[in-house]
Parts: sequence; structure tokens; C-alpha cells
Amino acid sequence: MHIDGIPIEREVTPSSELELAQIMASAWEAGTTMVPVGRGTKLHLGNPPLSAQLAVHTRQLRGIVEYEADNMTISILAGTSLQELQEVLRTHNQFLPLDPPQAEQATIGGLVASNVSGALRFRYGTIRDMLIGARIVHANGTQTKAGGKLVKNVSGYDMCKLYTGSLGTLGILSELTFKVQPRSETLATIVLAYPSFKSAHEATQVILRSELLPDAMEAWNTLATQPLAPPSSAPWILMIRFGEFSAAVEWQVNKLKRVIPETGGEILRIMETEESERFWQQAASVRVLPLPFCSCHQALF
Repeated sequence: MHIDGIPIEREVTPSSELELAQIMASAWEAGTTMVPVGRGTKLHLGNPPLSAQLAVHTRQLRGIVEYEADNMTISILAGTSLQELQEVLRTHNQFLPLDPPQAEQATIGGLVASNVSGALRFRYGTIRDMLIGARIVHANGTQTKAGGKLVKNVSGYDMCKLYTGSLGTLGILSELTFKVQPRSETLATIVLAYPSFKSAHEATQVILRSELLPDAMEAWNTLATQPLAPPSSAPWILMIRFGEFSAAVEWQVNKLKRVIPETGGEILRIMETEESERFWQQAASVRVLPLPFCSCHQALF
């Protein structure tokens, strides 16, 4: 295994937090440099390590620790994939509002460590806004915790935000607690065509001044949308998603149709629940395609 071109001398895969702490304590005493690895989907982020003698894989730290569906909180081990988490939450008609690339592979610990979210951050915020508790194993094997398992944790510093986006430099995340959200009864996605990014951006301002509340709103140019949207001569595409009760979604779609003429846009496509879910999953996968695709969309917010 190599990380940023640096060969790894040894790899370990602990199956518990205690084993993880013992491995890290031994490596600390021996002066061994460590690099945490989930499923390896975000290893390209951050500066290259100066040394990487030991790769500590977290993929065996998997499973649900505690799920309080009535309180809408869930605690999970950091090596659990986002897809596994969403499948558990779906049984209670809930979800964690994250839609990053490679959700079927990316571990929850890796997503927190890299602070990766997706288009749904427009309505629900980023992963740091959902994280309410964490357990961490530090380089010398010391185990600590931040936050808790209740939404109202107001005493002291919010250390969870410190660990979010730290890329494993402050320790290895072993367990994470999130507040979750109810799944929308109905989804709808509207794809609009615009002659320029400026006109697409101005359209978002009109929409924001209206009574509409989208889940997500992004503008992509037609090169980026080739794998997604129907062919169009318009250089820019504005994609808007709504999620709520069926009546609320229907009202928002009809309201948007009345607003569109003010923006100079053209409706290319309207998608309902299942098609909308597939569309945004595909959109997330497009974000990890090689250039020129990955630089041709604009997250407007």
C-alpha cells in the first residue's frame, strides 16, 4: 500500500476501540508514524504525510452502538459506511442528510475527518452541524470523548467541531453520534436551463426571495451534466430539489413554475421521488470523475 507515493511498511486492522488504543500506544512508544485509513476514498485530501510507517485501518470498527429513534439520535462505530447507516435509519423512516460521493464505500469516520457533505447542505447544513458526540483515540493511545448522546449538550467547548475536518491529525475517531432527520414523504427535482452562470445565479436569488424552501440547489455547466441531464443548447443547468409532505412538495413545484418566467429559465425535466433519488446519487458520483467534469459545477451555497 502507498499513500501519496509513500510506501506503508505495515498495516493493521483493529476490531475494537480497545485494540485500536493498544496498537496506537505501542506505535507511540516505538516512535512509529501512523496514518488512519477508512475505505481510502479521501486519502487524496490534505498535505502528503512526511512519513507513514503504519496504516491503521478502521473498516472493522463497524456497527450500530445505540439508536434512539424516538430521540432521533444514533451512535455508530467509525468504520461503518454511510450506506449501511442509511439502511438502518430507513427502517424508522429517518436519514442522515448527507449525500457525498462514494456513499456506498466512504466510512462515517472518514466523512467526519474530511468534513465532506453534499448538495443537501443547502437545507440541512454540513456534517459538523449533525455531529453531537464522538469518541477519539489519540496518538499515544489515550481515549477521550467529546459531546454526548443527547442533542442538548451545551456545557463546555464543542470539541466535535474541532475534530471535524482534522483529517486524522488529532487522533482516530472510533465512535460518532449524530442527530438525524425524518425522511421526506415525497421528493421532486426540477432541472432548468439558463444561458449563463450569471443568469442561473440571479435565478437563485429570485427563488430565495420567494416562499420556496429547496433541499438542494446547484448550477452546473452542460459539460458537467452530460452524464445526468437531457441534451440542451443552454450552457448552464440549474438543479433544484424539494422534499417534504406530498402536498407541500406539490405546492413548491407549482410555485416554482410560476417563478421561472421571471428568471428567463426553461424547464428541461421534472422528476418525482424515486427518479429524484437516483438523479442526486448520480450527481454525487459525477463529482469524483476526472477533469474536465469535476471543475464544471458550482455549488451556489
